[in-house]
Amino acid sequence: VNPNKADSLVEHRIPSNISSPSYFEFDNDGNIWLIESGPGILTKFDTITNEFTQFVLPSDGVGSETVNPIGLAIDNNGNIWYSQFRTSLIGKFNPNTNEVTEYATGTLTAGTYQIISDKDGNIWTTQFRADRLIKISPQTNSISEFKIPTANTSVSYTHLRAHETLRYLVC
Repeated sequence: VNPNKADSLVEHRIPSNISSPSYFEFDNDGNIWLIESGPGILTKFDTITNEFTQFVLPSDGVGSETVNPIGLAIDNNGNIWYSQFRTSLIGKFNPNTNEVTEYATGTLTAGTYQIISDKDGNIWTTQFRADRLIKISPQTNSISEFKIPTANTSVSYTHLRAHETLRYLVC
Protein backbone atom coordinates (compact mmCIF):
# COMPACT_ATOMS: atom_id res chain seq x y z
CA VAL A 1 0.00 0.00 0.00
CA ASN A 2 1.17 3.45 -0.85
CA PRO A 3 -0.51 5.66 1.79
CA ASN A 4 -0.55 8.57 -0.68
CA LYS A 5 -2.53 6.67 -3.33
CA ALA A 6 -6.03 5.45 -2.52
CA ASP A 7 -6.00 2.82 -5.30
CA SER A 8 -2.62 1.26 -4.41
CA LEU A 9 -3.88 -1.61 -2.24
CA VAL A 10 -2.87 -4.98 -3.69
CA GLU A 11 -4.26 -8.24 -2.37
CA HIS A 12 -2.46 -11.58 -2.55
CA ARG A 13 -4.55 -14.64 -1.78
CA ILE A 14 -2.89 -17.35 0.34
CA PRO A 15 -2.95 -20.61 -1.68
CA SER A 16 -4.35 -22.79 1.16
CA ASN A 17 -8.09 -23.46 1.15
CA ILE A 18 -8.45 -23.10 4.93
CA SER A 19 -5.37 -21.10 5.84
CA SER A 20 -6.43 -19.44 9.13
CA PRO A 21 -3.29 -17.28 9.36
CA SER A 22 -2.55 -16.29 12.96
CA TYR A 23 0.80 -14.44 13.00
CA PHE A 24 3.23 -13.02 10.48
CA GLU A 25 6.73 -11.54 10.59
CA PHE A 26 9.12 -9.94 8.09
CA ASP A 27 12.58 -11.46 7.68
CA ASN A 28 15.74 -9.45 6.94
CA ASP A 29 15.17 -9.89 3.17
CA GLY A 30 11.69 -8.37 3.34
CA ASN A 31 9.88 -11.71 2.92
CA ILE A 32 6.71 -12.24 4.93
CA TRP A 33 6.48 -15.46 6.93
CA LEU A 34 3.11 -16.53 8.27
CA ILE A 35 1.79 -19.44 10.23
CA GLU A 36 -1.40 -21.10 9.00
CA SER A 37 -3.13 -22.66 11.98
CA GLY A 38 -5.82 -24.53 10.05
CA PRO A 39 -3.71 -26.76 7.80
CA GLY A 40 -0.48 -26.67 9.86
CA ILE A 41 1.55 -24.86 7.23
CA LEU A 42 4.40 -22.36 7.40
CA THR A 43 4.18 -19.97 4.45
CA LYS A 44 6.71 -17.57 2.96
CA PHE A 45 5.56 -14.71 0.74
CA ASP A 46 8.36 -13.27 -1.41
CA THR A 47 7.59 -9.55 -1.65
CA ILE A 48 9.78 -9.17 -4.76
CA THR A 49 8.35 -11.98 -6.90
CA ASN A 50 4.90 -12.01 -5.19
CA GLU A 51 5.15 -15.81 -4.90
CA PHE A 52 4.13 -18.05 -2.02
CA THR A 53 6.17 -21.03 -0.83
CA GLN A 54 4.52 -23.38 1.66
CA PHE A 55 6.06 -25.84 4.09
CA VAL A 56 3.87 -28.49 5.72
CA LEU A 57 4.88 -28.84 9.36
CA PRO A 58 5.96 -32.39 10.20
CA SER A 59 4.38 -33.18 13.54
CA ASP A 60 1.33 -35.38 13.84
CA GLY A 61 0.65 -33.95 17.27
CA VAL A 62 1.10 -35.35 20.74
CA GLY A 63 -1.25 -37.94 22.15
CA SER A 64 -4.77 -37.24 20.91
CA GLU A 65 -3.96 -33.61 20.06
CA THR A 66 -3.46 -32.49 16.47
CA VAL A 67 -1.03 -29.97 15.03
CA ASN A 68 -2.23 -26.39 15.54
CA PRO A 69 0.62 -23.91 15.03
CA ILE A 70 -0.26 -20.44 16.24
CA GLY A 71 2.73 -18.26 17.19
CA LEU A 72 5.63 -17.15 15.00
CA ALA A 73 9.01 -15.46 15.61
CA ILE A 74 12.24 -14.99 13.68
CA ASP A 75 15.54 -15.22 15.57
CA ASN A 76 18.83 -13.37 14.99
CA ASN A 77 20.02 -16.10 12.58
CA GLY A 78 16.88 -15.95 10.42
CA ASN A 79 15.38 -19.19 11.75
CA ILE A 80 11.59 -19.26 11.89
CA TRP A 81 10.14 -20.43 15.23
CA TYR A 82 6.55 -21.49 15.79
CA SER A 83 4.48 -22.64 18.74
CA GLN A 84 1.75 -25.27 18.62
CA PHE A 85 -1.27 -24.44 20.73
CA ARG A 86 -2.64 -27.96 21.18
CA THR A 87 0.69 -29.59 21.96
CA SER A 88 3.80 -28.93 23.98
CA LEU A 89 5.93 -28.59 20.86
CA ILE A 90 7.98 -25.61 19.74
CA GLY A 91 9.36 -25.80 16.22
CA LYS A 92 12.34 -24.22 14.51
CA PHE A 93 12.46 -24.01 10.72
CA ASN A 94 15.79 -23.27 9.04
CA PRO A 95 14.93 -21.48 5.77
CA ASN A 96 18.37 -22.24 4.28
CA THR A 97 18.04 -26.03 4.65
CA ASN A 98 14.23 -26.43 5.06
CA GLU A 99 15.03 -28.50 8.15
CA VAL A 100 12.59 -28.52 11.07
CA THR A 101 13.65 -29.20 14.66
CA GLU A 102 10.94 -29.65 17.27
CA TYR A 103 11.37 -29.14 21.01
CA ALA A 104 9.03 -30.77 23.52
CA THR A 105 8.43 -28.76 26.66
CA GLY A 106 7.71 -30.46 29.98
CA THR A 107 3.96 -29.97 30.01
CA LEU A 108 1.98 -32.02 27.48
CA THR A 109 -0.91 -30.14 25.80
CA ALA A 110 0.11 -26.95 27.62
CA GLY A 111 -1.22 -24.63 24.95
CA THR A 112 1.97 -22.89 23.84
CA TYR A 113 0.87 -19.60 22.40
CA GLN A 114 2.76 -16.47 21.46
CA ILE A 115 6.47 -16.87 20.79
CA ILE A 116 9.26 -14.25 20.69
CA SER A 117 13.03 -14.07 20.27
CA ASP A 118 15.24 -11.96 22.53
CA LYS A 119 18.46 -10.12 21.58
CA ASP A 120 20.58 -13.11 22.68
CA GLY A 121 18.71 -15.52 20.39
CA ASN A 122 16.72 -17.17 23.18
CA ILE A 123 13.15 -18.12 22.37
CA TRP A 124 10.34 -17.38 24.82
CA THR A 125 6.79 -18.69 24.71
CA THR A 126 3.78 -18.85 26.96
CA GLN A 127 1.92 -21.96 28.04
CA PHE A 128 -1.72 -20.92 28.12
CA ARG A 129 -3.00 -24.00 29.96
CA ALA A 130 -0.05 -24.52 32.33
CA ASP A 131 0.63 -21.08 33.88
CA ARG A 132 4.22 -21.06 32.62
CA LEU A 133 6.73 -19.16 30.53
CA ILE A 134 9.18 -21.28 28.54
CA LYS A 135 12.69 -20.27 27.50
CA ILE A 136 14.61 -22.22 24.86
CA SER A 137 18.33 -21.52 24.60
CA PRO A 138 19.29 -22.77 21.12
CA GLN A 139 23.02 -22.35 21.81
CA THR A 140 22.89 -24.96 24.59
CA ASN A 141 19.74 -26.81 23.47
CA SER A 142 18.26 -26.28 26.95
CA ILE A 143 14.67 -25.60 27.94
CA SER A 144 13.71 -23.75 31.13
CA GLU A 145 10.22 -23.42 32.58
CA PHE A 146 9.15 -20.53 34.79
CA LYS A 147 5.96 -20.95 36.84
CA ILE A 148 3.73 -17.87 37.00
CA PRO A 149 3.29 -16.82 40.66
CA THR A 150 -0.50 -16.47 40.43
CA ALA A 151 -2.15 -19.90 40.42
CA ASN A 152 -4.86 -20.92 37.94
CA THR A 153 -4.20 -18.18 35.42
CA SER A 154 -3.87 -18.33 31.67
CA VAL A 155 -0.70 -16.78 30.25
CA SER A 156 -1.53 -15.43 26.81
CA TYR A 157 1.04 -12.97 25.58
CA THR A 158 4.67 -12.07 26.10
CA HIS A 159 6.47 -8.96 24.98
CA LEU A 160 10.09 -7.83 24.99
CA ARG A 161 10.94 -4.16 24.99
CA ALA A 162 14.17 -2.63 23.71
CA HIS A 163 15.61 -2.75 27.23
CA GLU A 164 14.85 -6.50 27.31
CA THR A 165 12.29 -6.60 30.09
CA LEU A 166 10.07 -9.63 29.55
CA ARG A 167 6.44 -8.85 30.23
CA TYR A 168 3.50 -11.23 30.15
CA LEU A 169 -0.27 -10.93 30.36
CA VAL A 170 -2.38 -13.26 32.48
CA CYS A 171 -6.13 -13.73 32.25
